[in-house]
Amino acid sequence: MPSIPLMILFDLIGWVFMCTEIVIPLLYFCLAATWLRENHDLLVLALVSPLLLVSTLLIFCLTIFVLRILVQLVTAPIQEGVFPFPNHPVSRSWALNLQIARLPQMMGVRPFFMGSNLLRFFYLRALGATASFRINTSSDLYVYDAAMVEIQEEVLIGGSSGIAAHYIENGKLTLLRTVVGRGSQLMTGILLGPGCRLGEGVKVASFTRLSANITVGARSYLGHSISIEPNCVLGEKVIIGNRVTIESNVEIGERAVVESGVLIPKGTKIPARTRYPHASV
Repeated sequence: MPSIPLMILFDLIGWVFMCTEIVIPLLYFCLAATWLRENHDLLVLALVSPLLLVSTLLIFCLTIFVLRILVQLVTAPIQEGVFPFPNHPVSRSWALNLQIARLPQMMGVRPFFMGSNLLRFFYLRALGATASFRINTSSDLYVYDAAMVEIQEEVLIGGSSGIAAHYIENGKLTLLRTVVGRGSQLMTGILLGPGCRLGEGVKVASFTRLSANITVGARSYLGHSISIEPNCVLGEKVIIGNRVTIESNVEIGERAVVESGVLIPKGTKIPARTRYPHASV
């Protein structure tokens, strides 16, 4: 665990970042509104107010982007790996980036960004995510560690879902890139952990949890309320039923079918084109 003085320092720096993120867009908004009011009548001001609001939110995104770049210049770029926490430049960069990303959540303005195609694109890009413009997400999607997250085009992500790319264990920070493949559909309440990689066209039903370092092959289907523990590999066109628990280090071959309600023990290897726990199909 980091020392108490260091935790306080991170908090103080975070508040400086948050104040910067607030003050610059508000200053822009006030100056622009004042100029419009002084040089045009109130009707013009009313008509351009929506554009003024959007431009203010874009300035907010620009401020986040500039702060993130400054942090990387002072510390280090965020990258995959295992790093001592907090006594490593990447760990400090990650902690400060986390502070930068907290403000929209604390202010309750995240739905404004995530509910709009244009603003969501610039917001996620400002945070460092590789995110296509052509995605559709719920307004309450939370993306942790955006610099380590990739969301490809035509992805659909439902409400109350979250994507993360880190965990801290035994004094070490682990960062693993998390990827949602093109055309994938994630329903309500999905949690993707660090190192999860979903192939093209994967479908995940509601309230499914994928922990860490999990690969799901293209065009696979994961049912409702599935729990998958770390270091599992699912091949292409796999079908997993509802309420399945998959323990760590499990391998499931392509086109395999897992019935609902089963527990797959740690280290199990299910051959391709078979039905678990029954015989070949």
